[in-house]
Amino acid sequence: MFYVFTYVKESEMIHHQPVFEYMLLKANSLKLHGASAFKGIMGFGDHHRIHTMKIIDLSSDIPVKLEIIDQKEKILSFINVIKKELPEITFYGYEIMTDNEF
Repeated sequence: MFYVFTYVKESEMIHHQPVFEYMLLKANSLKLHGASAFKGIMGFGDHHRIHTMKIIDLSSDIPVKLEIIDQKEKILSFINVIKKELPEITFYGYEIMTDNEF
């Protein structure tokens, strides 16, 4: 199995929907094994600007982590589809072992 993840801002949109939702629905339509989106409660990126979910911030720049798992070939096909519309997205990944492989 192969695991990939990426981070996007909650406010990033494509085709009138959040990027994380678009990618998760695309993964589902391609019948990938599984995908999840997680909203960050606090974090920072390259610019070292802290993003939080505090009500006073009212920021929609909260990071969302999208995780996907499947066979490497299917993951690479998914990434190629996404990169055609979102070339700026960076994916990180690695091979994982399931408990029956130990």
